Amino acid sequence: MGLSEERVLLLTHWLECDPKNKKEINLMKPKRVKKRRPIEGSAPSTEEAEGWEEYYAWLFPDDAEAEEKAKSLKLVELAHQWKQQQ
Repeated sequence: MGLSEERVLLLTHWLECDPKNKKEINLMKPKRVKKRRPIEGSAPSTEEAEGWEEYYAWLFPDDAEAEEKAKSLKLVELAHQWKQQQ
């Protein structure tokens, strides 16, 4: 079981134990999203994908906010580098 599944189980159990804070706990609950990843070849030396595999992943609000912040910082960093090159 991965860390995401453990987080989901923890939030579910927390909601059962503490129904007073239902609104706050529901804000922390993740969304289940369908993603695709390439299927690797049977030989480790080949890097070509033999197709695509669909899987489900959990998208937590905290993780999404951190990812957006990292993207914004990267954009600012690239703009600063561009400015220095000019």
